[in-house]
Amino acid sequence: MAPTATTGDQGSGSLVKGRKRNSGQINRPDHPRSNRQRARPPRRPAKPAEIARMHQLHSEGLSGHVIAAKFGYRSSTSVYRKLALGQPPKPRWSDDENQIMVDGYAQGLGPSKIAGKLPGRSPLAIAIAMCRYRKAVGADERKRRTLRAIGTALRMVRKADIYKEVTP
Repeated sequence: MAPTATTGDQGSGSLVKGRKRNSGQINRPDHPRSNRQRARPPRRPAKPAEIARMHQLHSEGLSGHVIAAKFGYRSSTSVYRKLALGQPPKPRWSDDENQIMVDGYAQGLGPSKIAGKLPGRSPLAIAIAMCRYRKAVGADERKRRTLRAIGTALRMVRKADIYKEVTP
């Protein structure tokens, strides 16, 4: 093998002329402009008495931020999580809603038009549910065969309708 030629002074410590090489000091956790995570205190489970006190303070009208400051938490999110005061669970899709969604999709309607038929469901929720439904159908061999057979039958019906319209 032939030796490869190197250009530039590789031990100089500078990458671009006039610019100093990063000495690594900024990546140390104690540097003021460091982007590394500082060591966090270990998580401690909340005691039942603490949770009861949090509930009491929350019922008195204190916000999660104030309660978090009183208990020494970093954010109000941990308080709300411990109080289980997050958003209410979203309702599951019923069989009727799934059927309306599938029928609308089969008719060629878009998610926004299908969402108009389903109160309380956004177009994005329709699109996500349709994607999940397609994945579920694609994973089941029986459903795939059934849908293939239905698609073939529908194509034959369409051809027959076209043939009736063309022939006198």
